[in-house]
Amino acid sequence: MENNTPKTKTDRSRSYFKRSASKIKKTGYESLFIKPIDITGRRQKTVYLREEFYERIMKILLLYKNPRLSVFSYIDAVMEHHFEIYEQEIRKIYNSKNRGPY
Repeated sequence: MENNTPKTKTDRSRSYFKRSASKIKKTGYESLFIKPIDITGRRQKTVYLREEFYERIMKILLLYKNPRLSVFSYIDAVMEHHFEIYEQEIRKIYNSKNRGPY
């Protein structure tokens, strides 16, 4: 009988990402990350991005020929998804590193 329990941290990470990838397939990549947004990036904070990532994102967005899709809207959607997935873990880390003096 095969044991499917991940043995190492790397195995657990791979297992988690495989489960996450299957969730993305069920809900649809486009519905998660390709979202027109009315807020322009100029009203928000500046973020620097690797040129390679910028080019990849632009190649994806240009397929839709929608002027309301932008690198900003894509990154916003990716970050929203990231914080939804990791909210509990982020809270736990934040709380463990921000203990009061008493």
